Parts: sequence; structure tokens; C-alpha cells
Amino acid sequence: MAIARIKKVRILSYQENKERLLSFLQNQGTVQIISTKEPDFLENILVDTSYLKEDLKSIKEILDFLKPYIEFKTELFLTEEEFNLLVRGFDFKGFISQIKKIKEEFRDLENRKQALLKEKEALAVWGCLDLELGQLLPTRYTETILGYLPRKRYAKFLNEIGSFKLYVKEACEDRSNRYILIVCLIEEKEKLFSLLERFNFVFISLPYRKVKVRDILKEIQEEMLIIEERFITLKNELVTLAKATPKLMATYDYLLNLRQRQQIQENLKVTKTTFIVTGWIQEKNIPSLKKALDFNFKDSMLFINDPSIYEVVPVALENKRLFRPFEVVTEVFGVPRYGWIDPTAYLTIFFILSLGLCLTDAGYGIILALGAYLGLKRWHGSTTIKKLLQLFLICGLFTVFTGAIFGSWFGNLLDKNMWVKSIKDKVIIFDPLKQPLNFLFLSLGFGFLQILFGLFLRFIKELKEGIYFEALFRELPSILIQLALPLGLLIMFGFISKGLLWIVLAWLGLGAFLISLYQFKTQKGFALRLFWIIYGLYGIIAGNFLADTLSFCRIFALGLTTSLLATAINEIYFMLPFFLRAVLIPGFILVHLLNLAINLLGAYVHTCRLQYLEFFTKFFEGQQEVFKPFKKEFEFVRLKGG
Repeated sequence: MAIARIKKVRILSYQENKERLLSFLQNQGTVQIISTKEPDFLENILVDTSYLKEDLKSIKEILDFLKPYIEFKTELFLTEEEFNLLVRGFDFKGFISQIKKIKEEFRDLENRKQALLKEKEALAVWGCLDLELGQLLPTRYTETILGYLPRKRYAKFLNEIGSFKLYVKEACEDRSNRYILIVCLIEEKEKLFSLLERFNFVFISLPYRKVKVRDILKEIQEEMLIIEERFITLKNELVTLAKATPKLMATYDYLLNLRQRQQIQENLKVTKTTFIVTGWIQEKNIPSLKKALDFNFKDSMLFINDPSIYEVVPVALENKRLFRPFEVVTEVFGVPRYGWIDPTAYLTIFFILSLGLCLTDAGYGIILALGAYLGLKRWHGSTTIKKLLQLFLICGLFTVFTGAIFGSWFGNLLDKNMWVKSIKDKVIIFDPLKQPLNFLFLSLGFGFLQILFGLFLRFIKELKEGIYFEALFRELPSILIQLALPLGLLIMFGFISKGLLWIVLAWLGLGAFLISLYQFKTQKGFALRLFWIIYGLYGIIAGNFLADTLSFCRIFALGLTTSLLATAINEIYFMLPFFLRAVLIPGFILVHLLNLAINLLGAYVHTCRLQYLEFFTKFFEGQQEVFKPFKKEFEFVRLKGG
């Protein structure tokens, strides 16, 4: 339950082993390969991986295109041998080329289809005209005009053109417009155009062909049928080709790891005949690495060193199985500094208690635990989600306990049956809805203990690290003052004998004295020293003791909210007539699930906030460097047993 011990590793080998050794290290997945400037006389490698980037991009595009035609899940569960068999001998470039040709034909067919639809739309209104489009050409004496104008103005338009020598043929009409054909004399053309513009006439031009409109529409329909048949043929081809997508997915992951192996070479140092791999490794993995190197690379040399005090060592969290799910809480905040305190194990019990007290309902705890358990059974993805589900499983089980001792089972649902209620009441310690002050004091007491424990962690760590001055003159007085203040309040309200008052006053005096000594030592100038003494005491009392402790009132608020809302849902439901309740059972369940979801979100967010702002700030020291071993990464394949 700590931060993993990290060692620096150097592997010296011959150039001919480079590809094989990097592949070996990638399979091992225990060494974080780093770039180093030492030794200066060795050279770096420049590697061009742009071609692999293009291949990966092409494969991704093809996989996205094939998604509608894939008849299986887009995640493959394979053994290492099955994975290698899929990749071996697969001509992925030829496969991609084949798919791209179909894709291009799809695009061409779709473009042609849209062009035909547009042409059909333009000609459809003229289908009733029994004439060839070629007859629309101007003659020596006449001009033919096609177009439409608003329906509401058509009657007036007919009256206006009565003085013209022309022929008007109505083609069709829609909700807004009337489509017409006009044949006019050339000498009246300009005058007619002026009139047409006044009536908002829209001119339409059609291609001049020696064929009737209805025949063109028939040709379009026939071509559309041919296109649709070709679409079906191509889709059937894609369904057949999509059966090879597991090979393409496996190839993608193979190329992804190949690219990583090539990119990592830029971190190596080389001579004409040798190369050096430098990196970090967890101490527990050193024996297995030595054994594997001795067996596979007898001509290579392994050097293990402790990191120097000037190096930023990457951090890997190494917790026992019970605490491992709660690493997600720590990692969101950031990893602790190497060699300092990993808060994961310490926050575990506080996180479980806090989230359980925020939900405070045994029924909701059962649903949460059951949902997390089923999720774990089906989830095969990222480790982070798996840890989160494990966290909810543990917290859900504890919520069953807290709900039972506080008497909340889906609010007051069990109270509807007196026999069940009598059994439930036997295990209740107190009901937060009836005794809210007890629940408030419990929340505040819990918060006070967690804050004090955080100060104690830093105090002990500084003593172990030999940082005695800070431990004795900064952390210890804070602990003494925060212990003395609640004891003073208990004495004031008569819960503790007044004979202990002198001990409390002695603690307060000692704490104030030590704080004063610390500020006199670390600050310069009388005014600054006086200011920091006063501010330091104020920070301990108003900051740590009052503000931080009072933040735990949110546990009280959230715990009551969950129970109150659940109870309100029950009361509203049971006010309804029996027949209506029977119909609304699914809705009743859904509303309770919604209440759980809302309050679970609030409980998780606020519990995390209490850890980060009220607990971690007392002892946590973080850094940015996280241990990231060079290992295989997969986007589509999940290796069995890997």
C-alpha cells in the first residue's frame, strides 16, 4: 500500500538485436524507456514513421466505412497465437484498395442518383406536355418560354396578357405556383418579359433534346432502377468483404505497436555496433527481466541503479487488492511525489464511509452493488472503468449497512408493512430524519477525525524522513490545537469534567508557542514574524478546525436529501388509488432509480471533493511524472490472459 520502488535500468546490446529486443521489452511491458543525453559520445536515431501513420489512418477510415456491414462486435477477444494468425499473410493494402474502389463507385453512383433526382424534379411538372424538348427552340417568328408564377396572381396575369398575340399552356400547379408554357411573337418578346417580371414570373430552362418529357422521365426511372440494383450488388459485396474486418482490426493493432516500437528508437543511444536502452522499472519486476534477458539475449548486459536525487522519478501506485479500486480517486487528483505518501489506502475507509453516509439507503445500496457487480461481469475494457465499478461495488455494500442502521430502505417503503417494520427497527441505531442533530454531529465528528488523521500522516512522514523541524514546529502544534479546541467545547457544554481544562489550556499554549518559534525561525523581520504567527493560528482555527470540518456538513445534507426524496416518492405513490398504483409500478421504480442516479452523482462528487480539498491538502505532495511502461496497446483486440 505505497508508491512502487523504481530503479533505473540500462540495457547494452548489439545492433542486430535492436528490433528483437524492443519487441521483447514491449511484450514484457515493465520498462518505461526514456530519452537521455548521456553519454554524450553516443548518437541518437531518427526514425520516419509517417508511412505507418498513413496506413493506420487508411485502415481506420475503411473500418468506419464498413461498420454498417459488420455482423459481429467491434472488439476481438483473441489469444496471442490467434492474433498473430490473423495478421500473418493478410494483404491489408490490397484489401483497402478493393474497398476504396467500391467506396468510390458508391460515391459516383450517389452523385449520379442525386443528379437524376434533380433532373426528374425539374422535368416532372412538364410531363403533361405532348411535345419534344427540341420544339422549344426559338423560331424565326416565335419564342417559347417556360416558368411559373404565384397562383394567386394567375387570374390577373391572364387578364393582362389579353392584348398579346401568344399561346399559353398550363402544365401543372402546386400549393404556391402555377407552371405554364408561353409561345409569343418575337416582336412582343421584350414587352412580354417586362410584364412577366412584374408578376414575379420565374423562368425555367430545359435541355433541348429531340425527345418528349415523359420519355426522358421514363429513361430517368430506368436508370434509377439500374443504380439501385448496383447499390444492392455493392452492399452484398461489402457484407462479404466485411467478414475479413477481424484481420484488418488485428492488423491495425499490429501496426500501432510496430509504430510505437519504431518511435521509441529515438530514445535510444547508438554506436555503429551497439545500442543502449535507458529506462525506469519497478523493483519487483527486476528479477523477471533479468531472467528473461539471460535466456533470450545472452550477449546483452543489464545495469540497475538507484535514481539520483536530481532525477524526477515516475510514480506507479502499488496497492493491495482491497485498495486498488480507489486509485481512480487518487489519479484524478494527481500522483503523489515519488517517495512521499500514497493516499490511496488511507482515503479508502474515509471514502467508503463518506459515500455510504451520503446515500444512507440500504435499498439503493443493494441496487448500486448489484449494478456494479453485473457491470464487472460484462466489462472487458479499460482498467479505469473496472476499478470504478469495483469502487461502487464496495461502497454499495457498505451503503446497505449504513441504510440498515439508519432505517432507510427505499426511504420508508418497508414501513408500509408493520411486521417488516418491526424487524427493520430492531437494527436501527437512530433515524436521521427524526434525529437530524445526531446525524449532523456524526458527520462533523467524522470530518474532524479525517482532517486530524491527514495532519498526523504528514507529521509521521516528516519524522521518518528526518524533517524534524517542520514536524515538531509546524505539524505538531496544528495537531495539538485541533485536539484542544473540540475538548474545550465539550468542557464548555459540560460533557467532560472541568478538571481537564488545564490540560486543554496547556495544549493550546504549547501549540501557540511552537507555532511562534516556527515563524520566528522561517520569517525575517519582526512585523512579518508577528503577522505569520497570528495568521498561522488563525489558519489552524478558522481554516482547518472550523471551515474544513464544517465542509463535512455536506454529508449530513446529502444523506438527508436521499432519504427525504425516497420517502416523498413513496408517500406520493401510496396516496394514489390501488388500480392506478398497479399501472404506475414501472414509473415508481423508474423514479426511485432516477433518485439513486442523482444522489449517487452528488455523493461521488462531494465525497471526492472532501478528499481533495479537506484531506489531501493536509499531507499530499504531487508531481506530473507518471510511470508509463513501454508495452503493447490495443484498440480493437483484447488478448485473452493478457
